[in-house]
Amino acid sequence: MKIIGLMTIRKNQELSYFTAIASHAPDTVNIVRFTPLDIDPLTELVHGYFYHHEEGSWEETTFPIPDYIYDRCFYNDQLLSKKCDPIVKWLKQRPQTTFLGYGLPNKWEVYENLINEETIAPYLPETNIVSSYPKLIKLLKKNKSVILKPVKGSGGNGIIHIKLVKNGINLHYQRKGENIYQTFAKQNEFRVFIEKLLSETNYLSQSYLHLQKGNRPFDIRILLQKNKDGKWGERGRGVRLGTENGLVSNLQNGGIVLSFEELINEWKPTQKQLILEEIDTIITHIPRLLEEKFGRLFELGLDIGVSANGAVWLLDLNSKPGRKVINTIKENKELYTSITDYMKYLELQQTTIRKE
Repeated sequence: MKIIGLMTIRKNQELSYFTAIASHAPDTVNIVRFTPLDIDPLTELVHGYFYHHEEGSWEETTFPIPDYIYDRCFYNDQLLSKKCDPIVKWLKQRPQTTFLGYGLPNKWEVYENLINEETIAPYLPETNIVSSYPKLIKLLKKNKSVILKPVKGSGGNGIIHIKLVKNGINLHYQRKGENIYQTFAKQNEFRVFIEKLLSETNYLSQSYLHLQKGNRPFDIRILLQKNKDGKWGERGRGVRLGTENGLVSNLQNGGIVLSFEELINEWKPTQKQLILEEIDTIITHIPRLLEEKFGRLFELGLDIGVSANGAVWLLDLNSKPGRKVINTIKENKELYTSITDYMKYLELQQTTIRKE
């Protein structure tokens, strides 16, 4: 009987989601969950949790490294993440183990690999790596207004809007949904702030895009997954609407969910058609391009922005997307069954290769 391992950085992370996956799985597939640090490197046994279909509960136990792994580990600069990273890299090289998807590298590496692709490049905001204070100042003088994003950031965390104004430099960021503003009248004070920031993590700079509905930021979240035939398909789309005068639309920062229809009904018919065509172009090309450059993927979250003049922007790509936006609109059973369906597809492919 095949084993699918649901892997996270922290114990009990995404527990309700994993329980839904396990409860929807057929009896012919064993479901376990674990963290990379639960693996004994000497015995290659894992001390994690096994799902009992009959009882509908998890049991703490020991089991072999799973045949298939659904990787939901989010990597950043924190110590726990750094400990897990080499173990996961080892697992990906292990011949007996198959990852449903191998994930994407950091935002800068993804951008560098896409910016020369003519089908996708027009939708990418101008992006630069910020390696020093002088480089940031040069970009700020050129654009007057920029967004700083952590290279390994997620959930809208760490994003800062920096604006050059007459009396100095204005900063705007959000923390737990609260808008925080800061003004530096003296450039030396701003330099100290930025150099401390850059010493803690790596940042990207993007041109600031005014993507708002009224005075609230918004974006479109689209979830793509592979089906039982290994083909990409859309599981759903919804709109994240941020707080009033906010900077980001992420739900962790106080955003709410709207249906996609609520948004597009506000657009003029001719504008609506063009925007939908642009979004379809992105959906059609982006999975193939990413897999050509970074290897097999299983799912993708696309964050798309639309400006007041109808310009479409691909704001972010996530190979380990959340599901709250999609499930808020309408719960989709396929979000839970797709993992075992795709595992069966991969197993069939491997069986076919062995026979050949």
